[in-house]
Amino acid sequence: MLRYEVINRLYFLKQLNEFDFKFRSLVFNRISYLEKEPLKYACVGVESLKLYTLRIIDKGEDIKIVFKLFGNKVFIVFLFEMELTSNQIRKKYLSIE
Repeated sequence: MLRYEVINRLYFLKQLNEFDFKFRSLVFNRISYLEKEPLKYACVGVESLKLYTLRIIDKGEDIKIVFKLFGNKVFIVFLFEMELTSNQIRKKYLSIE
């Protein structure tokens, strides 16, 4: 089983605080899927940087979590509520790194 870590925990939690408790619970439930089989439900976000996205949808809420795999760890980079292109994901990731 893989472990997950959040690269910028405060930024990630601040983003999550914008949602209600039910949706936050759903997000953490989906993150637990990353520990078991990270690529099963994921899509490739930026292939050259090996960034993947996991989409989470609930009534009116639609976000994607961007993560990266390093060995036996999953690093959650950020989440977003809009459809970003792979170029925009790359720029955002490089600004955080």
